[in-house]
Amino acid sequence: MTTIRDIREHFFAIADWVDPDETCDRIIHGDPDREIRRIGTGWVPCVQNLEAAAADGCDLFISHETCFYGHWAPGLDSADTPWGRRRLAVLERTGMACMNQHDTWDNFPRCGVRDAWRDFLGLGAMIAERPYYDAPSARYTVRPSLALCRTSPTTLREFAAGVARRCSVFPCSQGVTVQGAPDAAVTTVAIGVGCHIPTLEMFELGADALVVTFDRALQTTIRIPLLEMGANLVVVEHGVAEMPAMRRMAEYLESTFPEVSARFYCHEPGAFMVGG
Repeated sequence: MTTIRDIREHFFAIADWVDPDETCDRIIHGDPDREIRRIGTGWVPCVQNLEAAAADGCDLFISHETCFYGHWAPGLDSADTPWGRRRLAVLERTGMACMNQHDTWDNFPRCGVRDAWRDFLGLGAMIAERPYYDAPSARYTVRPSLALCRTSPTTLREFAAGVARRCSVFPCSQGVTVQGAPDAAVTTVAIGVGCHIPTLEMFELGADALVVTFDRALQTTIRIPLLEMGANLVVVEHGVAEMPAMRRMAEYLESTFPEVSARFYCHEPGAFMVGG
């Protein structure tokens, strides 16, 4: 028999750099001692993902991001918003449990966010790795979230087109934003973990291109300063940088807990591009 507690403790046993008392990784809904036979994994526990997983008979949904984000507006907690109440209503109506694994899965060996993203982009050997320097708390700097990798010689334009093609399998990604010299030679690429984006430290290590996410690569304080220094940027949505790892989590859970079946869900609201 496998319980929610068993699965959660397994993550912390491997990711021993994460303090269970100082992490956002928690059981959002459900009894820790409940037996689990079918698991859904996904990036965000949005209503669309929760409903799809519950319809398939999942006992537990494991997300990367948490269900709620604290204050939504002055005096209004996100759990008490229309969308927050809808998420809870799905869990209560279906009886499906929910937990998130964020800090543990970011740098989980071989299967976590950084390494799954690197594999998904088809990057080659890792040249160097570094912690994310602009982390809001010390719990983010224990492991090296950033990686400088080799790639087959190409141009910025061609590399970005490949990133866009790969990411288009996720409905929330329909194209990428590219800034820099389109014909610049690219043989080294820097990546990170979601919002732990490569910036100055990886540019100074020799990254020909930096893959960053909109959620953290602010135009004023990140992108324009890097471009003034001569960097080349490929900007993607936060979710697509972490969805490959949540798909890999489903595979990992099935191989680690043979009595459990797992499936990746990707029903985040879609997007489409409109040209000027």
